[in-house]
Amino acid sequence: MPMSSPHLEDVEQVPDVVEPVTIGPTWERGEDGRFILPEFTLGWHVLAWTATYLQHPNGNRWRYTPEQARLVLWWFAIDRETGQFAYRDAVLQRLKGWG
Repeated sequence: MPMSSPHLEDVEQVPDVVEPVTIGPTWERGEDGRFILPEFTLGWHVLAWTATYLQHPNGNRWRYTPEQARLVLWWFAIDRETGQFAYRDAVLQRLKGWG
């Protein structure tokens, strides 16, 4: 017996807003809705250096997306107590074709 395609009205509705799963501080927001950034980080220097010295293959200056910039800021975050980097490893997982 051939399988028939389901009718649109038979398909379970997808919620309007799907809450992503996030682990770590990069996606945390403050009460004002803005992303929380690390208080101590060398990331600002990394962003400035790359903006100055790296070039996109098309000849333009290198530019990060806001998400990429937040990741750099958190990756180079410094622990206030020890003066060492706060993170030793990280994972960024996305769907195929994201980058």
